[in-house]
Amino acid sequence: MFTFETLFFILLMIMTALSLKKEEGSLLSVSNTLHLRGIFALCIMTFHISATTDLFYPVFAYLGLTVVGAFFFLSGYGLMKGYLTKKDYHKGFLKKRLFSLILPYLFMNLVYWTYYNLNEEYHAFHELFTIYFTNRNLVMYSWFIKDIIIHYLEFFLLMILFREKKERMYQCSILLFLFDFIITLLGFSNPYLINGAFAAGMIYAYKEETFVPLLKKYHKPMIMISLILAFAFRTPYLHNSRFFLIEKLILVILILSVLTAYRIENKVFAFAGKISLCIYMCHGLGKAIVRRFYGGPLFIQDLAIYIITLFLSVFFDRLFGFLNKKLNKK
Repeated sequence: MFTFETLFFILLMIMTALSLKKEEGSLLSVSNTLHLRGIFALCIMTFHISATTDLFYPVFAYLGLTVVGAFFFLSGYGLMKGYLTKKDYHKGFLKKRLFSLILPYLFMNLVYWTYYNLNEEYHAFHELFTIYFTNRNLVMYSWFIKDIIIHYLEFFLLMILFREKKERMYQCSILLFLFDFIITLLGFSNPYLINGAFAAGMIYAYKEETFVPLLKKYHKPMIMISLILAFAFRTPYLHNSRFFLIEKLILVILILSVLTAYRIENKVFAFAGKISLCIYMCHGLGKAIVRRFYGGPLFIQDLAIYIITLFLSVFFDRLFGFLNKKLNKK
C-alpha cells in the first residue's frame, strides 16, 4: 500500500541528498549534529506511524532500529567531547543535561496519563511514579528516553569517579563497548538497548584525531563498503538480532564517511533538530488522537498525525523553554 509515510520518506531522502553541500572537514560539527538529530527524529517518527502494509515498511523498520543507535552514538560523542574540552564539565551537568531531559519527560508522562484516563484507558495514579522502574511506558515509544537518562547518570558518575583522568574514562568506554558487543553476539542483549553505540561515540570522541585522517583518506571506499554491508545485513543470511550493534555502527560509519566531504544545510532539518526531543515524545500522542477520533482514509490519517505532531512538538518545546528559563532564574 502506498501511504503518506512512503511519500514523506521519499521526500525526506530527496531533501537529505539536496542538503549535502561540498565542504571538507565539518564532520560532527554543532551544525551537522543538529541537522542529524532532526533527520533521525523524522525517520523514527515515520517508522512508528507506518503500517506493516506500507510499501517501504522494511526500510522503515531498518531505520527505526539503526537510527536510534546512531542517535546514541551522537550522545556519547557529545558528552565525551564536552568532558575532554571543558574544564570541570561535571559541574552543573545534572542541571544542564539531565534535568533538561528528565523534567520534560516527567511532564509528558502526566500529559499521556491524563489523555489515557480521559479516554477510559485507565491508569492508576501511582503509575506516574512507578512507570520509570518498569518496562512499560506512558509516553509511547519512549523506552530510549529512559535509556538515555540512564546513560547520562552513568556518565556523570564516571566523571565524578575519574575527574580529570581522561584516559581512564576512555578505557572504561572501551570496556562498555566490548561488553555490549560480546553479549549481543552471544544473543543475550536486547536489540533495543544501545549501550555499545553510546560507548562507541565516547571512543570516537577520544580518538577523533586518529579517526578523522583515515575517514578523509578512505571515505569513498568506506561509503561503498558501508552501503554494501547495510544491504547484506538485511538479507536472510545475516539478518539476526545478534548483529544489530554491527548494523548500527555500519550506519554511523556511512554517516561519518559522507560528512567527511559534505556538510548538511537545511532549515527544515535544523528546526526539527531543535525540537527533536518533543517530536520523540509527541508523535505517539498525535498518532493516538488521530487513530481514535478520525476514521477516514489511512493516507489522510497519517498526514493528520504529522501535522498534529508538529503542532504539539512546537507547543511543548516552547513551553519547556519558558519553564527552563524560569527555573534557571531561581
